Amino acid sequence: CSLCIWQRWAHVAVIVCALGWLVISQPIGASLRAGLIITALAGITSVGVAGYHAGVEWQLWAGPAGCTASLSSGGSTADLVDSLLATPVVRCDDVPWSLFGLSMAGWNMLLSVDIVALAMMSFIFGDRNRTRTS
Repeated sequence: CSLCIWQRWAHVAVIVCALGWLVISQPIGASLRAGLIITALAGITSVGVAGYHAGVEWQLWAGPAGCTASLSSGGSTADLVDSLLATPVVRCDDVPWSLFGLSMAGWNMLLSVDIVALAMMSFIFGDRNRTRTS
């Protein structure tokens, strides 16, 4: 469904932000802490998308119009019927599977919360080991 695709893009953003900042921070001497904030912001976006999708699955609110298959307006009636029969409708409010009562969207939300928490804990506590002298 379209919300599943949005969640994947949010995860890609987190990965690109985290890995990208690790790659560019060393040569330019940039602060790793700024990269952690950027990664946390991307993670918050992922939490939002996953939470929205989980709410759609739990019927808390309506999903976007993109959660239904699109129909072609051209051609004959027979072409339209063939298109309807050949196009699977992937609904955002249907849960294809769940584990321990949580759908994939719910698990994505929990994973995204963990990513944000890890980035923020690294931001807060990460420099403590660097400033200590042995």
